[in-house]
This record gives sequence, structure tokens and C-alpha cells, in this order.
Amino acid sequence: GKLVSGLYTKVDNLDKKASVTIKSPKDKVSAVKKIVTAGHLEFDVSGLIKTHLDVDIAADEPGTATIVVKSPLIPPLPFKNEAS
Repeated sequence: GKLVSGLYTKVDNLDKKASVTIKSPKDKVSAVKKIVTAGHLEFDVSGLIKTHLDVDIAADEPGTATIVVKSPLIPPLPFKNEAS
């Protein structure tokens, strides 16, 4: 199959303000250290929605990563699966 597929469009006007903006950490060195040593990332999101995301990553066994995203915007989901 094709490596990249899908629908694409040309955006004519890039002067408009973005609907959602994700800011990178101010202290990038500390952020990279936190990712590498503790598997923890944090993002501030602003625009149409405004929130803070916490992301924790762990890999207890080869080939499988557990990723936990914490945000007040995530509702309870009505199903159970391997991530539950």
C-alpha cells in the first residue's frame, strides 16, 4: 500500500489566528529532562478551548507503551478495552 494517503487541500489565507494553539514549555531543557527521566510531558492549550494536558508514558515490557493523558476535557467513556 501507499505510505501516505488521504485528502489534502491548499490553504490560501494564513493570516487568520489559529483556532487552537499548543505552547511549548518555556524551560525546554527541564522539559526534555522530565520526558527522558520521568516520562512526563505537559502542554498548555489555548484558543477555542483552553486547558492543560498532562501526559505520562511508561513501557513495562518491550513493544507496549502505556500512555495516560489527563485533561478536564476528557469525559468518561462508555466502553472497556486494554487501556481501561
